[in-house]
Amino acid sequence: MWRGARRYSLALRLRAPIDQQARTALADYAPTIGAVSGLLLGRFVPAPDVVASVVAGWGIAMALVGALLLGVAWPRQWVGRAHTGLALRGLALHLTLVPALLAVATLAGIDVPGAVWILALGPIPTSVVGFAQVYGYSARTAASGLAFSLAAALALAPLALVLAG
Repeated sequence: MWRGARRYSLALRLRAPIDQQARTALADYAPTIGAVSGLLLGRFVPAPDVVASVVAGWGIAMALVGALLLGVAWPRQWVGRAHTGLALRGLALHLTLVPALLAVATLAGIDVPGAVWILALGPIPTSVVGFAQVYGYSARTAASGLAFSLAAALALAPLALVLAG
């Protein structure tokens, strides 16, 4: 799965309308590398008690920085007919593909953690607007998609909580 995500982000980077410098690749891939490394390490070594506090602190700091970056990257005019159509198609993919795979896994008897349902039916990451700006993609489409996904996540929150059990 990580290989597929890496290929997808690599394709976004290579096909970006704005040429990306090779030295920025590590910054682009660091969150994925860190998440995968942490998950793998957690399978073999139990986390010390302090890790929960450190992760909570870093999570709060990252949320604040993310909110600032979202404010800076948000386009002045973000609603447009062409942007809305593409954003809605992306949202439809987001709300069908992953939940369908999770449903199949659940029916196959695989124990899916409840938090995964909340993430799958939640909004797309706010960083999508900033990445669209950095890579040269349409920030208007990204902002429209984020707004639609937030509205859909609010509407689907009761279902996500029921599925999370």
